[in-house]
Amino acid sequence: MIPKSKLGTLSVGVVCALAAQHAAVANAQTAPVKFNVTAITDFHGHFEQTTKKTGEVVDPGAAVLACMVPKLADGNPQAFVSSGDNIGGSSFSSALLQDAPTMEMLNAMGLEASAVGNHEFDKGFSDLTGRVGINGDGEAKFPYLGGNITGDNPDLKSYVVKDLNGVKVAFVGTVTDTTPQIVAADAVTGLNFANPLEVTNQLATELKKSGEADVVVALIHEGNLTAAQFGPDVDAALGGHTHLVGNEKITRADGSPFVWAQAGSFGRNIADLDFTFDPATKKLIDIQSQVVDAATMMQECGTTPNASIQAIVDKAVAAAATEGNRAVTTLNHDFLRGLNESQLANLIAEATKQGIADKTSVKPDLGLINPGGVRADLFAGEVTYKEVFDVQPFANDMTYATLSGAEIKQVLEQQWQPKNGNETTTMLGWSNNFSYTFDVTRPKGNRITSISVDGQPIDPTRNYVVAAGAFLLNGGDGFTALKNGTMASSGLLDVDLFATYLSDHPDVTPRTSQVATGVHFANQPEPGKPLNIELNSLALEHGESATSVTATLGEATSSAPINQAGGDASAATLGTATLTLNVPADLRGIQMVTITTDAGTKVMVPIDLGAGAPAEPTKPGDNKLTQPGGVDGSIMAVKIGSGLIMGVGLLFSALVGIGISMNPAKSAQVREAIDRAIREFQSRIAAMSH
Repeated sequence: MIPKSKLGTLSVGVVCALAAQHAAVANAQTAPVKFNVTAITDFHGHFEQTTKKTGEVVDPGAAVLACMVPKLADGNPQAFVSSGDNIGGSSFSSALLQDAPTMEMLNAMGLEASAVGNHEFDKGFSDLTGRVGINGDGEAKFPYLGGNITGDNPDLKSYVVKDLNGVKVAFVGTVTDTTPQIVAADAVTGLNFANPLEVTNQLATELKKSGEADVVVALIHEGNLTAAQFGPDVDAALGGHTHLVGNEKITRADGSPFVWAQAGSFGRNIADLDFTFDPATKKLIDIQSQVVDAATMMQECGTTPNASIQAIVDKAVAAAATEGNRAVTTLNHDFLRGLNESQLANLIAEATKQGIADKTSVKPDLGLINPGGVRADLFAGEVTYKEVFDVQPFANDMTYATLSGAEIKQVLEQQWQPKNGNETTTMLGWSNNFSYTFDVTRPKGNRITSISVDGQPIDPTRNYVVAAGAFLLNGGDGFTALKNGTMASSGLLDVDLFATYLSDHPDVTPRTSQVATGVHFANQPEPGKPLNIELNSLALEHGESATSVTATLGEATSSAPINQAGGDASAATLGTATLTLNVPADLRGIQMVTITTDAGTKVMVPIDLGAGAPAEPTKPGDNKLTQPGGVDGSIMAVKIGSGLIMGVGLLFSALVGIGISMNPAKSAQVREAIDRAIREFQSRIAAMSH
């Protein structure tokens, strides 16, 4: 028998032990908890590991990705999600197999939710809701979220809520509201796309207010945003669409953390967010974020890729290998893409122009492509059909349309478009015989200051045949002015047209001259006084060779080095220079300032030096534009016999050079300039008659 005194002591001990255990449990329930959210975006079926010719890994591939994702959890509960464009615009093997292997891999990797991207609509809404599946009931075993899409049934869910270490985490999915402009029109018939940011903020507030979510993470297939634009109920946002990499963390006024991250594209990056949450206060304490790059993934998992995922990759690659490995050509140069104008985009535009001419009875004047239509780089060495396909993986119908010179100017003006309170820039790629100048300081819709086709100023009233993809000529990417053209179908596909061009032109070299050059006159041009000229868009993101720029006006010249790092690639202003040109005192009327670089760029911009007889240029040959593959053409002078009738050039410049940059608010000034040119033309004709 246990003595009573011992029994009492035991009872007290048991009570104390139970109390301590209860306190420990209570503390455990209220102690801060951790969980991880790992995200990809714009994967586009890039499940194969790809390398440059040098052996450097470009795309780590799905097997390495599958190895890396769980490592980032650090032992905490994890949600693996995507911000959209998992499929569509895909790599060769994935596209050839209707993206089925990509969805199989993402299923096997445990993808828990994805925003719907614009490319999920590539084959139409019925394909997305049917074959692909939006509720985990198709080839995709995860839900697709589209909270800002309304219209035709079935509806996409707006969000899903996951329990991560006892925390209710809501993932809200939205897609860019420009989707109707960047996919085929019939792919989204009957659907409406609201502003994704506004919908995200609204849904986050509703989820927090109802108690359905403790933490809200936005999966937003839109990238032109900043952390400050998200509402206070959104705790983190994972962006996509722009293929950019970003990691912005801010501390809000109430002390709460917020992260806006973007994981690039093609599985080359992973957004890794570690959350610390206080269950007692229901508040987020901290977010630690990073965007893991391909080099880090290869270091961690390059030798230990996920075996089961690799087996799916190998099976898909084998199924597509025969056609993909067919050699198309051998290139001597790299052709690289960029956010805006690039040497690869310009090459494709030239190939489109020549391809339509070779394959049809039509002889296009110009070739055209949008930068978003260029999805991979081409490197020197043997080029396979698969590599050509990866550049343009859309099976887009290549065709042509007829547009006036004035309509082409409208197209160029639409390269600057409003988006989420900001302005985005989408500089098109053009064939070798096209160039233009712009002044970004001028009002939107009036920024193009000169245009040249085959070395001649564009004629606003003449019709030009423009070769491009049907997507673009139907007004895609917001270029609605292209819809003004009369379009015809050729039945040719982008990849086949480009592959044929490369095969026929193995010695093709990159265009080193700029299509677009930014020119801003910082002060009013006056005879005998200095003219300050601010230049931009003198360099490309990749492959640029220009180092110096020269401005010429009559006998006056001025040169300056190019700052290739100056400006902003996303705004198409990369490569800057500033120089001062002393305007000759004897020049009057409409004159042309010639801008040249040591890489071959040559553009001319009209200026008005006021009334009076203009001096004849001493070197008429200098007033010509030359583009690679183009034709020399005199802008300022027409030679008749042994004399030069400058008035014809002046009148033409006034009507065309000024006309294309016409600002309605300055119509009186334009009329005065034209009248002055006519008077000067008449006086020269009278002088020659004597």
